[in-house]
Parts: sequence; structure tokens; C-alpha cells
Amino acid sequence: MNLSSHFIKSLFVFISLMPFIANAQKVSEDVIKVGKESRNGFIARSKYGRTQMNEIIATKFTEAGFKKHGKKSKFHTYKGVIWSVTGPSKVDLYYKVTGKKHKARVYFIASKGYDNYITSSTDAATASSITNYLSQLDAAIALSEELKQKEKDLKELNANLDKQKANVKKTEAAKDQKSLEIKHLQKTEAY
Repeated sequence: MNLSSHFIKSLFVFISLMPFIANAQKVSEDVIKVGKESRNGFIARSKYGRTQMNEIIATKFTEAGFKKHGKKSKFHTYKGVIWSVTGPSKVDLYYKVTGKKHKARVYFIASKGYDNYITSSTDAATASSITNYLSQLDAAIALSEELKQKEKDLKELNANLDKQKANVKKTEAAKDQKSLEIKHLQKTEAY
């Protein structure tokens, strides 16, 4: 009886979390090659393209206050930054995005110093935070795309409004002209 109630509770939790699981990005830990070196890190698979993923990560890192970055073996690098996801200590971040139009992969490495790479075995809480952060990138892209579409729609509406205002001015000018013509004709005496 106890086993069946545990199963029912587990099934209920799984079903209630299903919408979140279906939309979540897949993130896994793996060994990542950076040049000739192998480092422990995270790989996130996205349904969006490489360009969109690069844009959202760059935007998020800019919002986090990261200014200068370099490149090493095709990886964007941020050295000695304080990132809210990893806590108050300084970290080195490395990421690269590969893929095609609708299938990007983010290779992400975080280090708390020389060869001290963050993984679930070295720092489970921070690794969980990084996994959570990476799993939310698709949602951030979706929100960004929706925002871009709304801004485009607003721009089109403003252009249409400006066009309508110009038409109203032309109509008012034509109306004023006709009014003047009518007044002029009314003052003119017929022979």
C-alpha cells in the first residue's frame, strides 16, 4: 500500500511538471575540448539558431556588467568576473556556440581558478545554478523574439499613423481651399 501511494505521488509530480520539462532546454555535463585541452563543462542544446543564441548570451552578459572579453580557441572568455549565478567569488567563464539555423549548442565552462572547473562533483550548488541558467536561454530567446515582433508591429502602426496624419493634413488643406473657392464665388456677382 505504501509503495503504491509513493508511486501515485511520483506520477502526480511528474505530470504536473510535464509542461516545464517539455519546454526546458537540454543541458548536460561533459568534457569539452578547448584547443588541445580537455575541460569539464556544460553543453546546452537549443531549438534556436547560433546567431540568436550568441545574441542572447552577449546581451545577458552585458546586462550582468561584463565589459571586456577575449577569445581563446573559438571560445569567448570572461576572466575574473563576479557573476550572480556562481556566487560572490570571481570566476572565469568560457563559452562557444555552434550549430545551424534551428539547432544550436552552447559549450559552457566555468572555473574558480586554475584548473578548478565547476561540475556537479566539485560544486553541486553552483553547477545546478549554471544548468538552470543555461536551460532558461531558450525561454529568453523566445521572449526576445516576441519583443522584437511587438516592436516591429508598433513601428508599422506608427508609420501607418504618420501616413494617415499626412492624408488628414492634405484633406484639411483641400477642404480649406474649397471653402475659400466657395466664399470667393459667393462674393462674385453674376452678370
